Amino acid sequence: MSDGKTIIYDEVFVTLARIVLESAEEVCYQEKKGNFAQLFGDKNTRTGILIRRKDGDDDLVESGSVSYEIKLSILYGVSIPEALRKIREVLAAEVKNITGFNVETVDITVERIVRQEPDENDDSKNEDSKNEDAQASSVPEE
Repeated sequence: MSDGKTIIYDEVFVTLARIVLESAEEVCYQEKKGNFAQLFGDKNTRTGILIRRKDGDDDLVESGSVSYEIKLSILYGVSIPEALRKIREVLAAEVKNITGFNVETVDITVERIVRQEPDENDDSKNEDSKNEDAQASSVPEE
């Protein structure tokens, strides 16, 4: 049997965008958490995803389309135009591949630039500080 209606909930499109953003190294991704953050907004929120969709005239999924509005933060030092171009391309390809919908637009607002925190587990930095400590302790006091 090949007849029937296919329904794809809006949350599917939001989830696809989340997955793409989480995998983008240039994006500082953090979602709103809890009811108060949803009601009043959270200053730590770095990503927001809204969709507008147009379902096709018939029951074919392939005739539908979706548009995105995304708010995010980018890591300092990243080429914003290049990062956003890549996000748009990957998101459009994923949506088409998984849902059959075309992506009409991906409007992206960069709300902030975020400095990446140094990783405390980074061995090269720990070695440098150990060497500095060793040098400081070997200097004779006068």
